[in-house]
Amino acid sequence: MRFYQLTITLFFVLNFSSMQAQDRPRTYGIPFGDLPTGINNAITDVPGVQVGQITNIRGQKIRTGITAILAHQGNIFQQKVPAAIYLGNGFGKLMGYSQVEELGNLETPIVLTNTLSVPIAANGVIRYVLDQKGNEEVRSVNPLIGETNDGRLNDIRSQPITPKQVVQAIEAAQSGKVQEGNVGAGTDNNITIENGGDIDIVTDDDGSRGILALGGNSGDITVGGIISISDENGPTDDDEDGDLDGPSATGGDRIGILVDGTGAFVGNVTLESNGQIAIEGNQSHAISIRTDLDGSLTAGGPMTLTGDESSVVDVRGNVSGDVTLTGFIGAQGEDTSAVDVTGDIGGAFYLSGTVSVSGYRFNGRPTSDDFLETLDEDDIAQSGTAITLAGSIAGGILFDAPTEVDRGVIGVATISVRGSAPALHITASGSNTVIGEVIQPAIEDDPETEDVDESVDAVALGLYPALINPY
Repeated sequence: MRFYQLTITLFFVLNFSSMQAQDRPRTYGIPFGDLPTGINNAITDVPGVQVGQITNIRGQKIRTGITAILAHQGNIFQQKVPAAIYLGNGFGKLMGYSQVEELGNLETPIVLTNTLSVPIAANGVIRYVLDQKGNEEVRSVNPLIGETNDGRLNDIRSQPITPKQVVQAIEAAQSGKVQEGNVGAGTDNNITIENGGDIDIVTDDDGSRGILALGGNSGDITVGGIISISDENGPTDDDEDGDLDGPSATGGDRIGILVDGTGAFVGNVTLESNGQIAIEGNQSHAISIRTDLDGSLTAGGPMTLTGDESSVVDVRGNVSGDVTLTGFIGAQGEDTSAVDVTGDIGGAFYLSGTVSVSGYRFNGRPTSDDFLETLDEDDIAQSGTAITLAGSIAGGILFDAPTEVDRGVIGVATISVRGSAPALHITASGSNTVIGEVIQPAIEDDPETEDVDESVDAVALGLYPALINPY
């Protein structure tokens, strides 16, 4: 039998208010020790160790969450891990200490949460252990729960954490890079960021997430506040010619709302009209749907993105409902698009807002040769296609505009592209793309006449054969 010694040193601060991903001291040239870090510079560099996180944000008062650490991927109760705990200072409410001190082993995932939620977290860990296959005869469990007092940031007295969320954090654990700062979104739990409940991340690091929802769970994601992810140190005027140089952003892989993972996410994703998403980052997105969404995607508030090789709205998974875009969408950067849909849409694709895309770093039309001579190559980069639709859309494509006096519309669809890129590209790759008929819902306008749903001309209707290279 082989034994593995796992030594875990935990120093943690749960900060669910500022929503800022803090730089590590190494970023500022402050090293620790003489040895190099692992590939992730995280506890997951230890083989088998996984970390899962759930962030609980509701309104303006709830700012808390759960972090789960798994020593290995098997049944920890049946395959206990040698462990020790060293108390450095403080008067924490650590639960499970005495058995680890006495027996020298760990038999559950480690869970971190807020001070007054320790017993609730323990209930979740106990439930998780008892429900595991092979633990049917277990009658004693020693949950190891750490805590921090987030009462200055969070309505800690309300004890918003639930045992179910604890189980979700454990089940969401994975190896690899560990998201830092304020990350994660409650899965199988409605996520609502109300007006005034803002997420603000300022960093030059890659990989920031405003909200992360995992597939295989259910709930509605509703954002009525502001999600902002921006560079701490953006592009600079290196050649001192009066304009910025280099890539459009410093960091990359930044996403305001990310739905990802295994299995479909069941629920609606909604950016309300009073909500807003602003992203600075290359290879980044305001909203990215990377697994199937059993629901609808609606964006009524403004979304802006500055960065190269990005798209504001990125839909790779299939969406069973509608994709409705009624707010402003602005994209600036080389090969950057406003909307990129490669998954199928079971409902309609509906646009009634303004889309503006440009790769240029200047506004307006040049009026003199002198101005043109000051432009560098990165000042006149070309954007990507404003809107690309590469999946089948059962409910058709509707760019809204008033056509009749009695027709109600939310707004007027406008697509503006500065440069040579197309405004709209309907294509197919790998399989045929089928665009269905658009149905305009009945409008109650005249009590003397019957209100019925009506078919309206689609922007594109029919079959688009798949091409190996559609360009």
